[in-house]
Amino acid sequence: MSWQHKPIEIIHIDIAKKLKVWQHIVKEIFPHFCVNKTIVVNQYFYRSRLPWLIYSTGIILPYIEFLYHVIDGVIYFKIVQ
Repeated sequence: MSWQHKPIEIIHIDIAKKLKVWQHIVKEIFPHFCVNKTIVVNQYFYRSRLPWLIYSTGIILPYIEFLYHVIDGVIYFKIVQ
């Protein structure tokens, strides 16, 4: 599926357990994030079997602000530029 080109203010990502799914999310969803508004909740962020989540977050590090870290590996961050 593709996104309907509406701005995204909050998203909880819990389906990125396969690289192809994550690539689809990045391509279809990320361009619709709103600067200083969008909050991303990334489930299972610190799981070693999902290295693409950590790697890609490292790439966008200059553009995000970490908000929360939950013990079970969930992170919350805000798009800041």
